[in-house]
This record gives sequence, C-alpha cells and structure tokens, in this order.
Amino acid sequence: MPIRLTMLSAIRASHILPWKDATSAERLDPNNGLPLVATIDALFDAGLISFQQDGAIIISDSIPPAERKRLSIHAGMAIGELSPKMERYMSQHRLKHFPPK
Repeated sequence: MPIRLTMLSAIRASHILPWKDATSAERLDPNNGLPLVATIDALFDAGLISFQQDGAIIISDSIPPAERKRLSIHAGMAIGELSPKMERYMSQHRLKHFPPK
C-alpha cells in the first residue's frame, strides 16, 4: 500500500525521464513526474531504485541490506499504480537502470 505523506515541504517533484534527456514537451508533461521524498528522489535519480507499473519498488542489488535498513527502503514499498502515460516514461527508466537479465 502506498505511503501518504502530508508534509509537503519534504516532497520533491521528480522527473521520471530526466530533464536533460527529455524533449520540451516531455519536460512539461505532468505524466513525466512523481512526488517523492528527497531520499527516494535521490535514489531514483541515481538509478538505484525504480518502480513497476503497479507501483511496487525495485531496489538495486548494489544497495546492501544494511544500507537499505539505514535508508528505510524495503521490498514492500509502493507508490501506487501508474497510469498508462506515466508507465511509458517509467518503462524507459526501468530499461535503462534495470535491464532484463
């Protein structure tokens, strides 16, 4: 179940497709954005986490268990189901950072 945060000062508007890689239209497309807390935003931008279409988190094997605990990230985390338009951007993020094995 997605966690709902009401402390808006802790939330960042994160681009799914990075600003530097996006067209002008993609940069302004609200479907290319996610509201994430700063720590999750940083991990997402670094490609250390991503999200499935159902919103379930994907965590890189390069983050050791002890570090996951310190960062308070775990496999049960989710952001909520992505719309088809958001999934178009997220699938690119997953392919770049979590290519099929």
